[in-house]
Amino acid sequence: MDVRLLGPFEVWEGDRRLSIGGGKQLALLVLLVLNRNEVVSTDRIVDALWDGRPPPTASKNVQIYVSQLRKMLGEDAIVTRSGGYSVNLPPDAVDAARLEESLARGRELLANGDNTAAAATLRKGLSLWRGSPLVDVAYADFAQAEINRLEELHNSAVEERNQADLELGRHAELVPELESLVREHPHRERLREQLMLALYRSGRQADALAAFRTARQTLVDELGLEPGRPLRELEREILAHDPRLDAPKRGVAIRVPRKRGLVVGALVTAAVVAAAAVAFRSEAKPVQVALNAVGVIDPDTNKVIAQVPVGVSPSAIAVENGRVWVANEEDRTLSEIDAGSRKLIRTIALDGAATDVTVADGFVWVLNAATPENTTPPVEITKINPRLGQVVDRIPTDLAYGEVIEGQFAVDGISAWVPSPVGDSTTQAIERIQLADNRVAGRVRIFGPRPAEDGITYGAGAIWFVDARGLVRLDPETGNPDVAAVHGGGGVTVGLGAVWVGARFPPECLLPVCKSKPGYVAKVDLGGGAVAATTPAGDPVSVAVGAGSVWVANRQTRTVQRIDPTTNRTIAIIRLHNPPVAISVGDGAVWVVVG
Repeated sequence: MDVRLLGPFEVWEGDRRLSIGGGKQLALLVLLVLNRNEVVSTDRIVDALWDGRPPPTASKNVQIYVSQLRKMLGEDAIVTRSGGYSVNLPPDAVDAARLEESLARGRELLANGDNTAAAATLRKGLSLWRGSPLVDVAYADFAQAEINRLEELHNSAVEERNQADLELGRHAELVPELESLVREHPHRERLREQLMLALYRSGRQADALAAFRTARQTLVDELGLEPGRPLRELEREILAHDPRLDAPKRGVAIRVPRKRGLVVGALVTAAVVAAAAVAFRSEAKPVQVALNAVGVIDPDTNKVIAQVPVGVSPSAIAVENGRVWVANEEDRTLSEIDAGSRKLIRTIALDGAATDVTVADGFVWVLNAATPENTTPPVEITKINPRLGQVVDRIPTDLAYGEVIEGQFAVDGISAWVPSPVGDSTTQAIERIQLADNRVAGRVRIFGPRPAEDGITYGAGAIWFVDARGLVRLDPETGNPDVAAVHGGGGVTVGLGAVWVGARFPPECLLPVCKSKPGYVAKVDLGGGAVAATTPAGDPVSVAVGAGSVWVANRQTRTVQRIDPTTNRTIAIIRLHNPPVAISVGDGAVWVVVG
């Protein structure tokens, strides 16, 4: 039996479409298929079919519907269980499951650089789409979540197929379709990125820049939001004629960064190159870590030894007790990786865009920032039991839609700390949420006059973050801040007897233009807040400590840099091929997110 959800609901036996009736009889079968291989109680069926207002004969009517469906589908199609009914189907009997499999396989092939096979696999899956899913029950409450999921599944598969086509040099053919897709989905920034790139590669630079201006105007007017980092970075690269944006030759596999943007390549300063040349010798053939994957680095050899595909646009990572947790922003999921086998073992669905993750007090905590589709509550913290992989609590914040800057937070086991602006004011704040009763305890107004840069963490009994003034140490008991004169924007972490801050531009350069220059990593004393040393770096976006070293993810140079905390010298650089976004150390390895 072949059950089709991707369009009008249909059931086929071989090449013959089976008659299943309509109305509530059809809705009953849809309900059972959506909950296939599970028992659906009669009470739940009655509530779903009659929207909570059943007639006295509802249970009897359900029995009649089941009897009629068995006559049409076969006696074994619907099984009577204690208190309810079930439909047992293998995964490949449902077209939606086959599309999911095609999407997963397509992403895997893209991660391995087999773009031709990825494009073919995704096209085969997309051929199952026949229009709006489950249109027969489009207004039934029980079907709404599945309809939304299937539409998102289809959109993701289209975007992945576009990515494969771009990497195969099919940019000119894509432009008309991408223009239509952008009109249909004006808030999907990845489609706008792909359109801009396709236009640029087709020799239409002015149109590509116009597409960015249109995107910005739409997002500002309709959502009150500026474009995300990927769109902004892509605009800058187009203006700079970055050679990595050039069209690949037909059939040549060229990796094109997704979501987090196509980043302008930065020249590493002579000081960095000289220091690196003395300390190590680069690999003749760089190891490539795919996009939307976690690279695993062996600290004994400074080599990438494995990679694990995760969700779309991974944004943050945490490692604890044999598990690696990755927050995936675009598909709103949390990936769980077994550190020993280096395999993805579970994917947990979340309500909003997952922008940060941390582990504290025996739980996994995820910050879900607001999205255009999910603004109530606009920003919440999801508490997950790591043993069961289940959401055990959702903690609302008082943050308004669009307030979270980079979607980062810190948890000290007693409170959660989320940096945010206060309304439209340029004054910044940290919102403190007491985890014992999920109560917003207040906002600590301590930020400087400019938007906060990346980075907030808990360590050595304090909250550490970076704002326009520099590194700030916040006493969680008194709320008193201390400021160290070091600029940031490239991550902050505590360990090895110091605070380590990634800076995206040199300390003597305060102008915005200087942010495009190579940065550094500052070592700050835990006590007095003095800067003990600085180490040149490419473009740090995340910093971690472990295995006796400081590890820096450099986005523009697409590298991981290893620093000796005693000599403050670079002792290794590991090339990733694609830009990293986050890094963590634990369970005998260094884990770097690429996206």
